Amino acid sequence: GKLPTGGSELIGFLRNSKVFALISHNEQQPISALEAISQGCICILSDKGYSRFDPAFIHTSIRVNPNSLRSIIRGLETTLKIIRLIKYMDYCRL
Repeated sequence: GKLPTGGSELIGFLRNSKVFALISHNEQQPISALEAISQGCICILSDKGYSRFDPAFIHTSIRVNPNSLRSIIRGLETTLKIIRLIKYMDYCRL
C-alpha cells in the first residue's frame, strides 16, 4: 500500500512498523526518517548526503550504499539480527 503523507495516520503506521528504509541517492534532511526513529523504527538509510553527518542518524540508523546490492542486503541482514535481539531481550524480561 501507499505510505500516508503525514499526521496521525503516518505516526500510527510507523508505530506499528519495525523498519523504515529510505535508500536515496540525494536525500537532504529526511524528516520522514526522523519521524520513523521517533516511533522506534530501525532506519536503513543511504550513506549519502545528510545521514552521514547528522548525529540523529549516525547512532540510530543502518547506512547502506544505494549503488551496491550487496551493501543493501547486508543492511537488511543487520536489521533482522537487531530485531531478533530485541525480541530475545523482551522475552528475557518476562
